[in-house]
Amino acid sequence: METTQYKFIGEGSFGQVYLSNQNTAIKVFNLDDYDYDYDYDYNRELITNEIRIVKNLTHPNLPKYINSWEDKDNIYLETNYGGINLNTFVKQFPDKKVPIHIFNMIMKQIINGICYLHSQLIVHGDIKMDNILIDNNNIMIVDFGLSEEESKLIERIHSNDYEYVTMFNRPPELLLQCGDDLFSSKIDVWSLGCVWYHLLNGNYPFFGDSDIDQIYKIFQIFGTPTIHEFPDLYKCKKYKNYQLWPKWAKIASELTTNPIYKSIFVYDPRKRISCKKLSQFL
Repeated sequence: METTQYKFIGEGSFGQVYLSNQNTAIKVFNLDDYDYDYDYDYNRELITNEIRIVKNLTHPNLPKYINSWEDKDNIYLETNYGGINLNTFVKQFPDKKVPIHIFNMIMKQIINGICYLHSQLIVHGDIKMDNILIDNNNIMIVDFGLSEEESKLIERIHSNDYEYVTMFNRPPELLLQCGDDLFSSKIDVWSLGCVWYHLLNGNYPFFGDSDIDQIYKIFQIFGTPTIHEFPDLYKCKKYKNYQLWPKWAKIASELTTNPIYKSIFVYDPRKRISCKKLSQFL
């Protein structure tokens, strides 16, 4: 397929997205981008995994599968068009802060989409502003390159060396490389909380320049975690450096006093609110 005849509209984790003449979105995965056999095989598996997952989605806030095909250079996935991403959408508002009535409209649909995924035992794995589209007040969650069934989630996280979820929205259990039994759909809930905050405040709640700086940004707000509040902390690979961690105390801020954020931004994922229960706040 010659992509020059289509309008380029975005880029996902593993491919570029074009708008077709039929107003559908065509995601193009270029197989020539991978120079080594391992990269080629691994990324081909991710691409086919995304297509497989999208094929089985039936929800108004998720992509509708139309077609997929392959030629010697590329693999293609065609879905319905979802609009612009939220990072672009918020630029129209002062300080990129979304008015509360628009926020409620957007967030209800995001939660509905994520709750549906979790009801199907699927973890999205990269909830962020760039992966949420809006078109005429309709929300679509996209980019399933890292998505996985919960039963295969541990394998996916290890294959990505814990670099699962974009760093700014990555929860502590991944940043600290915790035990396998702590990986679940609650990963998406932490990321969802970051989008929630971003829409209302115009910026990330935690903005580090590396994994260690990212977790320290979280510690500086909620305090350095202890075994008392996070009993499985000792299972985390990064815990071996616990004595070297700066010992911050929790500060009084919107993130630590607002009931919504207090229920989302919890160190122990087992105590983190579920997507389904989160809808009660809207």
